[in-house]
Amino acid sequence: MGGANLHIAWSTLFARALASSGVRRLVVSPGSRSTPLVIGLAHDRAIELYSVIDERSAAFVALGIARRTGEPVGLLCTSGTAAAHYLPAVMEASLARVPLVVITADRPWDAYDCAAPQTVDQVKLYGGYVRHYAELGLPDPDAFGAVTRVAVQGVARALGPDPGPVHINARFRKPLEPQPPAAPAPWQDALDRATRSIPALAAREAPTVSASVIRASGIATRERVMLACGPSIGSRTDEEKQRFFAACESLGVPVLAEATSGLRFAGANVLRSIEAIVSSAAWRTQGPTTVVEVGAPMVSAAYARWALGATAPIERVVFTRHGWNDASNNGTLAIEEDPFRWVEAWAELERSHGVPEVRAERTRFSARWTAADQRAAAVVERSLERSELSEGATLASVRRSLPQGATLIVANSSAVRDIDVFALDVEPAVAVVHQRGASGIDGLVAGAVGSRIASRSPVVLILGDVAMWHDVGSLQLAQDVSEPLVIVVLQNRGGRIFDRLPLAHNQELRAEYERYFLTDRGRSFESVVRGFGLAYARVDARAPLESAMAEALSRRGATVIESDCAPGNAERFSAVVRASVAAIDGV
Repeated sequence: MGGANLHIAWSTLFARALASSGVRRLVVSPGSRSTPLVIGLAHDRAIELYSVIDERSAAFVALGIARRTGEPVGLLCTSGTAAAHYLPAVMEASLARVPLVVITADRPWDAYDCAAPQTVDQVKLYGGYVRHYAELGLPDPDAFGAVTRVAVQGVARALGPDPGPVHINARFRKPLEPQPPAAPAPWQDALDRATRSIPALAAREAPTVSASVIRASGIATRERVMLACGPSIGSRTDEEKQRFFAACESLGVPVLAEATSGLRFAGANVLRSIEAIVSSAAWRTQGPTTVVEVGAPMVSAAYARWALGATAPIERVVFTRHGWNDASNNGTLAIEEDPFRWVEAWAELERSHGVPEVRAERTRFSARWTAADQRAAAVVERSLERSELSEGATLASVRRSLPQGATLIVANSSAVRDIDVFALDVEPAVAVVHQRGASGIDGLVAGAVGSRIASRSPVVLILGDVAMWHDVGSLQLAQDVSEPLVIVVLQNRGGRIFDRLPLAHNQELRAEYERYFLTDRGRSFESVVRGFGLAYARVDARAPLESAMAEALSRRGATVIESDCAPGNAERFSAVVRASVAAIDGV
C-alpha cells in the first residue's frame, strides 16, 4: 500500500476514536487537503456528516447543533484561510461554553514559510479561545496509538470541566486519495491493535456540594433572597430544570428569569417582568438584600443599573465555575460550584437544619414580588391590545404562536431585550437558544439551521434586519430543511438598538448616524428569500402575523416572515409601557 492509503487508515482510526468518545455529528466544508479525513469519516459511518460550502456558515451550523444538544460536534475544513472563517463561531463557543471539536487539515511542515500555495501558519490559530490544541502530525504507523489518544483527549477537553472548543491540526502530504494496493500493508497489524485499543472516555461524576460551604456563605440566614437568572451557560436537561425549580420552591425564594436563561419559558412559575419591576422606585426600598445570580450576567440594563446603584447594600452571590460572571465588578461572594447543584444542596440542607421563621419570611417576600410581577404583566398586556406592530408586539405574538417543545432562538440587540419586557407567557414550555457568549449577531441563520438539525420540534429564529443581512447567504442552507423552520425578521429599517444611544439624539450628527450606524438597506427581503426558493410573508399587524406564524409552523421547510415595524414606534411604545409599570405602588 502507498502513503495515501496510510493517510486513509490514519484518518479512519481518528474518526472511530472521535465517534467512540461521543461525537455524533460533524460539519465539513469542501477542500483538497482534508480529503483523507473526509474519506475516513465517510468510511467509518459512525458520525453523521453535513456538507456546508462556506466555512463561516459551517461553524455556526455546528455551533447551533452543539448548543441545542449539549453534545460535542465536529468541524472539518481544508488548509489555508478556510480555517480563519471558523474564528467568530469559535469565539462564541468559547465564551458560551459550547463543545466543538475543530479539525483543520494542514500541509506538512516543509511547506511553511516558502510561498507554498494555500499555506498559512495554523499552529494555535485560535489562541486562547480554545480549551486545548493538538497536532495530529503526519501519518506514521508508529503513532497509531497517539491518533486515538489525540481524538479522545480532544473530546474530553471540549466537554470540560470548562466546556468549549478544541483545535486539532492534521497534516497530510500528497497523494491524498486512496491508491490501488500493491501488497499487504506492513502496518496493518499495528492498525488493528490500535483500533481495538481506543481508550474509553469515562463519564465524570458531578462533584458533591459541601454543606459546610453553604453554611459558610451565610445564605441560610438571609430572609429577603432572590435568584436572578441570566443567559444560560452550557445546556440543561428538563429534569435538571425541574429539580432546580423544586429546590427554589422549597426554599421559598422567588426566581427572576430572563428568556435567555432557559428558565423563563420552562413551564414553571417565575418572575417575568424583569426590566419593568426593577425600573420601579419601590424596588429600591423593598427589594432583596441578597441576590443569587445564576448564569452569565443579566442582559437587562435596568437590572444592571439597579445592582450597581441600589440605595441599600445588596449582597450579590455569583457563580464562577464557568467564567467570572460579574461584569459589574461588585459581587460580594464568588462560588466555584455548579449553581443548579448548589441550590439543590442548599434546599436539602434547609430541609434538615433550616429555621422555620426564616423560611416563613422568605415565603412572604416571594408572595409580595409575585403580586408585583402580576400587576406589571397586566400593564404590559393592556399595552399589547393595540394592533400595530412593534418589536415588542412581534415578540409577544411569536411567543404565543409557539407549540409545546418548540425551540426559540432570540437574536441580540433589540430582540433579546424586548422579549423580557413583552413576551410574558410562561407556557407552553419551549427551549430558548441565544448567542450571549460574545453577544454578536454573526451566523444566526446558519445557527438556526444547526438547531433545526438537532431538534425534533419546530424551530423559530427572531432577529433584526441588520442581523439578517449579516447572514443572508446562509439562506441557501435553509433550502435543505425538511421540517418547520421559521425566520422572523424585525424590519425596523436598520440597527434601531443604536436609537438608545445619546448619539441618536444629536441633530448635528444625524446624517452620520443614519449612514454609519443605522445602515438601513431600504429594501425588503422578499426578492432574496424567493430567490432561494423559500416561502415568504410580509405582515404589518398582529392578526396577519399570527396567521402567518400558524401557516409557517404547519409547513414543511423554511419560511421567512418579515414583520414591518415602523421606525421609532417601538422605542416610544416601550417608553410608555416602562413608565406605566414604574408607577406601580410598592410590592
